[in-house]
Amino acid sequence: ALYCVAGIAIVLSVTSLGMSYLAYPLAAGFALLGPFVAVGFYEISRKREAGQAASLSDIRTAMTSRPEIGWMAFVTLFIFIMWMYQARFLMAL
Repeated sequence: ALYCVAGIAIVLSVTSLGMSYLAYPLAAGFALLGPFVAVGFYEISRKREAGQAASLSDIRTAMTSRPEIGWMAFVTLFIFIMWMYQARFLMAL
């Protein structure tokens, strides 16, 4: 539910700034964050199933313990930036 609320908040904030033409590209690009949010949720689920308390530092440790997650985040961020650049460029034309 939090992921959906964040997506709606992004679209509403872009619309309130008068840049509603970026709402669809941002909504589509926001879906790229899904795998990284899932890693955090998986870590919370694993901790709860083991009977341990989950904290934000555990989620951060799970994200930084594997370097491939960081590299994939970098690649995904680059794709998202190029996606938004192309969307702005097409709207300018």
